Amino acid sequence: MPKALRPGLIRGDIRALPCPDASLGLVIAPYGMLQSLLREADLAATLAAVGRVLEPGGVFGIELVADRSTKAPHPRERRVVEQVVAAAKRRGETGLLLYSGSGQ
Repeated sequence: MPKALRPGLIRGDIRALPCPDASLGLVIAPYGMLQSLLREADLAATLAAVGRVLEPGGVFGIELVADRSTKAPHPRERRVVEQVVAAAKRRGETGLLLYSGSGQ
């Protein structure tokens, strides 16, 4: 694959992403990252930063875990992903990708 087409990896504080506005098509928060933000201000800053850097039609991918310390996924029977997707649809949200190590 030509270097220009390879996906890039940007490391930074998700609460203050070091990227220009509307410059990314995808932002991911793996390993229960959002669930580790314990202060409301940190979550608000994260969502604002992601919203700022995503290009129109971009996707924010998050992984939900049942246990932050072990990164264990939610049991399938809890239907966590389905509940979050339904809530997002009710609110009219778009551009959200949920993924789980358990295949939810």
